[in-house]
Amino acid sequence: MSVSVESALGIGEDILAYMSRNMTYFRESAMFFSDITSEDVRKIKGGFMPLEKHERTIRQMFATFTDFTSDISGLSNFMTTDYRQFVDGQEMTLDDFRTHTTALRSGLRELDISIQHILCDGDNAATVHFARATRHSGEHTLIKVIAFYRFRGAQICLVDELTHVIEGHHEDKALGSLQ
Repeated sequence: MSVSVESALGIGEDILAYMSRNMTYFRESAMFFSDITSEDVRKIKGGFMPLEKHERTIRQMFATFTDFTSDISGLSNFMTTDYRQFVDGQEMTLDDFRTHTTALRSGLRELDISIQHILCDGDNAATVHFARATRHSGEHTLIKVIAFYRFRGAQICLVDELTHVIEGHHEDKALGSLQ
């Protein structure tokens, strides 16, 4: 039995051939990066450190955001004082974000964020991540989030997000900007 996938041209392709072709690409890309020496990294303008630093900041911010036992004021370490966040068109300041965090922590039993993809480029970053919320009633919500981040120095100054409810009620879309 052969399973086919739709390629970009709309032509059916055997799934094993598709996977094999793509694995070759990823193997070749990985081999390219494995040949880079520390001297090569130093020669690249800016090196890779800022990218790793921004990814680390995003991951640490999410860890603090979802740790309901942590002090909310700790989130300020990750954000500039003029921080702005847009969630589905709703704007939040840093104070609004703190209020949002407090509202989520009081309305939910647990929140877990799982980053599926992350890309860093200079002072910009982007993630595709899933937020799984558990209410006190035990009901679950799963929201897919596509987010763009802008950094100023080591801190986040802008986040622009679009959300899509995968599991849960349509009203759960408001969790992203809950006050």
